[in-house]
Amino acid sequence: MTKLYSDFATLYHRVYPSFIDYDEQHQFYTGLLRQYNCSKVLESGCGTGQLAKRMMAEGWDYRGMDLSEDMLDIARQEVPQGQFFQGDMRGFQSPEKADAIIVPARSMSYLVENKDVIAALHTFRSNLAAGGKLIFDVIDAHTHFLNMREGEPIFHQAQDRHTRWERKSVYYKNLQGGWTWDWHSSYVELLPDGSKKEIAQDEATLRAFLPTEMALFLNLAGFKILQQIEVGSYAFKTFVFVAEN
Repeated sequence: MTKLYSDFATLYHRVYPSFIDYDEQHQFYTGLLRQYNCSKVLESGCGTGQLAKRMMAEGWDYRGMDLSEDMLDIARQEVPQGQFFQGDMRGFQSPEKADAIIVPARSMSYLVENKDVIAALHTFRSNLAAGGKLIFDVIDAHTHFLNMREGEPIFHQAQDRHTRWERKSVYYKNLQGGWTWDWHSSYVELLPDGSKKEIAQDEATLRAFLPTEMALFLNLAGFKILQQIEVGSYAFKTFVFVAEN
């Protein structure tokens, strides 16, 4: 697991609202849930509870699951009325079956081997009610790899009310196990005097998917694809899939 979701979970919780528009993400996913008449929802990769907070405020029957206990600790503080449990998307058992499972924020990128993808899809099916919907996003491999500036630093800035940060990302292709790449990142605090204070360094191997590739995985796992939606984000072109159990 990347340190960003464990040792640096608090940093993630403070920094990523500058990168991800959680209000927009909430509206997008709940719009799809309403379209397919889903009410009992499980979020895989719920993180620190950003969507949980918004969904529960609207009265959704929501449950959150994450691999990281550090992230879940923050989620439980942020959403004390929420229901959260620790689990691995490649093999977990929810207390009850869901009408829909959502996997936002490109969490599928951490399934770097084919066996991981297949295990996760079968696990999702086993935790969905008959006719339940699986809704998730993936990074588009075609545009990401063709546009990748390998080894060239990419900078993003973030802030909350009191603090400003800068994240430097460097990507390197790593094609041994699919459309994967190594991501090296460092975080610094931007101080009022113009200097920088190093906060954290992290690295991870991530995966993107061709849309036809993910469609094949879904079909092999027994899902029926209902929608494929192209969406943008602050860093990547992505596709959202809606599939039926």
